[in-house]
Order: sequence, then C-alpha cells, then structure tokens
Amino acid sequence: MTSRSADRPPRVLVTTPDPNRQGGVIAYWQSVASSLTAVAIPFMVGRRQERPTRFQRGATVVWDWFGFATTLVGSRIDVVQLNPSLDPRSLVRDGALLLIAKAMKKPVVVLIHGWMESTEREIANRYRWAFRAVYGRADAIFVLHSRFRGVLRGWGCVQPIHTTTSVIDPACLAAVGRVRDKDVVHARMVPTVLFMARIMEQKGIHQAIEAIGLAVPRIPDVRLLVAGDGPELTAAREHVQRADLGGHVEFLGDVRGEKKVGALLASSIYLLPTKHPEGMPTTVLEAMALSLIPIVPLTAGLADFLEDGVLGVVEGSTDPRRLCAQIDRVWRDAELRARIGLTAQEYALCHFTPLAVARRLDRVYAELLAREDWPNSVIDDRDWFVMHDDSPNLLPS
Repeated sequence: MTSRSADRPPRVLVTTPDPNRQGGVIAYWQSVASSLTAVAIPFMVGRRQERPTRFQRGATVVWDWFGFATTLVGSRIDVVQLNPSLDPRSLVRDGALLLIAKAMKKPVVVLIHGWMESTEREIANRYRWAFRAVYGRADAIFVLHSRFRGVLRGWGCVQPIHTTTSVIDPACLAAVGRVRDKDVVHARMVPTVLFMARIMEQKGIHQAIEAIGLAVPRIPDVRLLVAGDGPELTAAREHVQRADLGGHVEFLGDVRGEKKVGALLASSIYLLPTKHPEGMPTTVLEAMALSLIPIVPLTAGLADFLEDGVLGVVEGSTDPRRLCAQIDRVWRDAELRARIGLTAQEYALCHFTPLAVARRLDRVYAELLAREDWPNSVIDDRDWFVMHDDSPNLLPS
C-alpha cells in the first residue's frame, strides 16, 4: 500500500480528456477538483486531434500508457482515479492503465461516466470474463445509476460499488440567487423552452423543434432556445426554415460560463427528449438548480431520483405531440411550475454541488488509504442519496 505522511492530503492522479475538448468528464473534474480534500493531479488521455488517423490514435494510446507509468514512478501518487465510459475504446485504454497502476501497487478508483447499452450487451454475452479480470481488480467503482451497479455485480465485480451523480457547473451555482431578480422573473413571463445539449439526432433536437411548431397555435408567443453545437446543427437550422419557425426558434451556439447561465435564466422549461445513452445529463441538474422545469425521460441516473410532478415532468416518449402536450400543461399551470421549481432547486443544491460530489470521492479515498488491504470481498451497496443526507445546501446567502 502507498506510504503517505499523515500531515498531507492524498495525492490522486486523475485521468481526464484534453481540456480543450467538450465533454462531461472534463467538465466534471474541472468542477469537482477544487472542492476535494485530496489533491487532484490531472493526467490527460485520449485523442488530441479532431480527426486523428488510425496511426495517430494508436500512437496516442501507447504514449498515454508510457506517460502514465512514468508519472506513477516519478510522482508521489497515493490513489489513481480512472474515468472511462462503457464503450470499447475507452474500456481498453483505461483497462491497461488500471493494470499498470495495480502492478505498481496503487489503489485504483474507477468512475464510469457514459454507459452504452450496446457495449453492456456485448460484455454480458461475450466478454464478462475479460471485464471481471481487469475492472474486477479496481479497489472501488462509482456508477451514475443504481441499475449499473447491479449489472457490474452480475459480471462478477465484488468490490465496493457506489452510486454518485453528475455535478452542477459552479457558474450556475453562483447564479442561483439571480433567479428571483426582477429581470429574470420578467423574462420568464414569456414561455421559453430551452434545449441545451450537443446537437445530434439522438438527443432529440428535431423532436424539440416539431414540438414547438405544434405548440405555436396553443401558445403563440412560445420560444425555443437551442444551445449547443454538433453534427446535426445545420440540419436543425434547415428544419426551422422549412417549418417557418424562425420567429420562434433561436440558435445560441456553444454556450459556456455566463452565456450558459444567461440561457438558463432566460428560460422557464428545459426540454431534452433524448434517446442517447446518457449517464446523468448535467444540464438537467443545472436546470433544476436554476428553477427550470425539466421535461425529460428517466434516462439512466435520472431514474434514481426524478419523480414526476415533484422534481420535474417525466416524459418517456419522443413523439412531438406528447412533448407539445407537456409544454402546454406546464406553461398553463403556474402553481405546478412554482412548486416543482422550488423543490427541484432545493434538491439540486443539496445533492449535485461540487462539494457534495467531492465528499463522496474523499470518503472513498480516505477509506482506501486507512486500510492496509482493501477487502474486495466486502459489498458496499450504499446509495449516494442515503449516504449523503448531510450534504450542505449551497444556496448563496
């Protein structure tokens, strides 16, 4: 086990993608790192080029493995934190890093961010032995949905498996107090629906546009703000033109920081009719924190807490007619909006802040380093929403 002076915090080597690339993993760690008691030391993995050749991809992977091993030898690292998604390329890359870390006798924590159901089926049918042989050696695993924990148990993983959550952008947290400003209250008197996600077909951008088109006769001043970039952006713009919805749909492009906050504060409803294999969409949590009403399916980790009519509106269908009906229902019921907006905000500020999420990680790091031998035979199935009722409410004063 790693020797460490008791008078310094743990040093955790955290694998992250290129910080210049968009993605939930880098946003997660940029938000959480400063709230950790442990010292997070980033180690970049994965592609650096936008469209790498096969040779470049292979060379990058080998270079990552070499650099990772060199860093473990040359730095005082107490714990390794890996951040794969459940997709083949990510699992192979990070699986090798896990084996390198264990060969050097480092405790390893794995946080599985994205979860592809096609990969889950492939592992279950053909490769569960390989997954167990590699990821079964991790000392602890975090997942974003309780069902994922059950899947890993079925594949033979016996180490502690914890559920955790995505995390709200600190810029959104800083804006919580602005929800009650007069200009925001006035802006939300206009029925404005926000679609904030990567602009791709599986995220439901076309269904959102069609739903707005259907809503116009019922709610003449309804607007849709589309925030994001992606491969379907041009097609989405053309869709709006064909449907003659230019006066009702505005494309904001890629929004971050204050621009993202502005889009959230200018909207009253958040719509994400996704069929993409999500872990736990961060934008849903941010919408809750700023008192928007989410209209979303119970995708992955949202199913662990999102109750219809309490923290949002659950809509599993991507049929634009159903989405339109939900928009109409939410907009016409001011009491429903007020009730959900307040409850969702309180819940988000309790459970999804960087500090609340960092506490879950810090506890596991501390438990690992407090034991001479991590008992992999022990099953710890405590849920984040049970473990962390002491998470602080970070509503700015």
